[in-house]
Amino acid sequence: MTNFVKDCGITLINDESVLINDEFYLVGRRDTDKPGTEDGTRAEISELTKDLDKTKPIFVLSHEPDELQETADAGADIDFSGHTHDGQLFPGNLTIGLFWENPCGMIKKDNMYSIVTSGVGVYGTFMRVGTDAEICTVNIDFAG
Repeated sequence: MTNFVKDCGITLINDESVLINDEFYLVGRRDTDKPGTEDGTRAEISELTKDLDKTKPIFVLSHEPDELQETADAGADIDFSGHTHDGQLFPGNLTIGLFWENPCGMIKKDNMYSIVTSGVGVYGTFMRVGTDAEICTVNIDFAG
């Protein structure tokens, strides 16, 4: 999959940050369960943000909405996640909140927003029963 993504011109940011147009940072986290390294390591979010200019917005891209407090403490402004599928199938959407602090939607954690989408419904069972498939738009005002 890594080669396929690269062949498509997509740059993976696994446990690293990229400054975009000298305006904001994207910090990509390795997946907790499949970090893509031989030794299975994943950097601490505090390590990934320690040398960033905290006067610029910091957006974290993380497959799972975990470590929200650690991510907020590390200076992130927004943590974008998925993974939960909002339970994917009823009654999972009623119990998913037992496993994740933010199972779907948006919450504020200190000065950081956590945004979790339920996804488009194309993993595993290609259906949704009692939940919604979604792609969300997030409007960010840098002037504000």
